[in-house]
Amino acid sequence: DITLPPLMEKKLNNDHAMFTQFALPHLPFCNRQFKLIVCSEVIEHLPTKEMQKSAIKSMASCLSKGGYLILTTPNPSSPYAIIRNAVLTTVEAIGYHDRGREEQLIENWIEPRRLNVIISQHLEVVERRGSAYTIPGFGTGLEDLLRPVSDYLTAAQFAPTLGLYQYFVARKVG
Repeated sequence: DITLPPLMEKKLNNDHAMFTQFALPHLPFCNRQFKLIVCSEVIEHLPTKEMQKSAIKSMASCLSKGGYLILTTPNPSSPYAIIRNAVLTTVEAIGYHDRGREEQLIENWIEPRRLNVIISQHLEVVERRGSAYTIPGFGTGLEDLLRPVSDYLTAAQFAPTLGLYQYFVARKVG
C-alpha cells in the first residue's frame, strides 16, 4: 500500500525490514535484488494494460536468479465476475447504479490466460491456482452454508481458471 509504510514499520518493529513508497510500474530498486516479491491485489488497479505489462517486467527485473514472484488478482473469467458485471450493466442501464461512483477507481482485471502469457515473457510460471470463494450471503447465513463447498473446490483445484481470484507463482531462471 503506497500510503502506510510508517504504520507498517511501527507494527513490525524489525531492523531487517525496509518499507518504501512507490507506484508501479516504476520500482526504485536495483536489478536482481530480491528473492521474493509479493504483488497481491494490485495489478488490476493499474489504468492500462501497458502499465500492467511494464509492472510485471519491472518486478521480474528486481528478482535475483531463482527468485519468486507471487502475484494475485481477481479473475474476470470467474462466474462471480461474469454475473456481477451482468447485474451492474443491467442496473446501470436502468439508472440504479453508476460505476463511476464505485470505491475502486480502477478495475482493470486480466483474464488468466493473458496474465499467464505476460508473466511467462519474463519468468517461468511454476504454479497457477484459483480460489473459489462463495458469493456473499449479505447476513443471511448463506455464506456459512456454502463455505465448505468453496474450500473444497479451492483445495481440489476444480476449474482453477474459474476461481474468483487467481494466483501465480513464477520463478526467475536467468
